[in-house]
Amino acid sequence: LLGAKLSEILCRCCEPRITVQQKVGAAVRKELFCGMVTSITIVMAFSFIPFVDWAAHLGGLITGMLIGLILFAMTYMKSIVCRILWTFIGSIILTILFVVTLIYMY
Repeated sequence: LLGAKLSEILCRCCEPRITVQQKVGAAVRKELFCGMVTSITIVMAFSFIPFVDWAAHLGGLITGMLIGLILFAMTYMKSIVCRILWTFIGSIILTILFVVTLIYMY
């Protein structure tokens, strides 16, 4: 969930900042970004206690971020070229990640 929210914030950073409302939205996204980075840092710090797998937390973060990139790029990007590009990049990286994970596990 944290990775998907981070992807949403990153995808929405590409929006223009012309009106006052858009500038306020950009300031709110900066605050959300700082909060998400803090939350991710805390979760990763607690991942190093005994019997908690840090690799699972990192894998969940990366996978959530890639899936969020695919979903939110199709929703928030205004340019059709950006939508196709980010959806393609996210899909390719996600596929590579799953294939490498399956090969590593078996």
